[in-house]
Amino acid sequence: MMLRRGRNLRRFLVAILVIGVLIGVGSSWRTIAVAWKHRAGRKAHAVGDDAGALEQFLAAERLDPRDAETQFLLVRTYRRLGRANEMTGRLQQARDCGLPVQRLERELILAKAQSGLLAQLEPALPKMLTSAGEDGPEICSAFVSGYMQNYEFEKAGQILKAWIGDYPNDPEPRIAFGKISLHFNNYPEAEKEFRLALKLCPEYRGAVALLGEALVEQKKYQEALPLLQNERHRDASAARRRLLEAQ
Repeated sequence: MMLRRGRNLRRFLVAILVIGVLIGVGSSWRTIAVAWKHRAGRKAHAVGDDAGALEQFLAAERLDPRDAETQFLLVRTYRRLGRANEMTGRLQQARDCGLPVQRLERELILAKAQSGLLAQLEPALPKMLTSAGEDGPEICSAFVSGYMQNYEFEKAGQILKAWIGDYPNDPEPRIAFGKISLHFNNYPEAEKEFRLALKLCPEYRGAVALLGEALVEQKKYQEALPLLQNERHRDASAARRRLLEAQ
């Protein structure tokens, strides 16, 4: 009888151990999968594909709805996409998941800057940049977007120069400089900036179409044609139509 009880106890302990291992493996797998989605989303951000980043972060949320970093990344992505209602809804979720209030307050400030509400924010910009940490490009991007929306191109240019100085491998400020040049019909300068952006990041979303537009405006049709015929560049369709009309 004692022998049988001993065997039953061992089986019980083994079962508990196996269950514990399975739970641990499942938890580890989920953590790894969430981290992988975060990585993929950040890569999408880096090539200017905020919509693609959103897909990755929503997938991460489905894996672990209570992950604080996922909620923060969703707040930031909705802010970058200009989707204020969705961003506001995510702020409370991120706070409930334990995300520091300071990080969320910064996103609110950047949302205001991005939408052009800059008058009250300008005095705080130098301090924000000196304490930016890894958020330097995000701060620059939001303020540049706001200034461009308000047609304050000189102020946008000042930030862009500092942005390029601190982050020379970031293609986004080159794209912004190119867009400003397009606005002023300075097509050679726009071409130069878009080429620099593509040299830094050949897959940057929309850069090929913008370069094509600058080339078409200069009547460089032979250079524009191979770029705009490349179907993998989904954003090239509008510039491709302009090329066909110009020829």
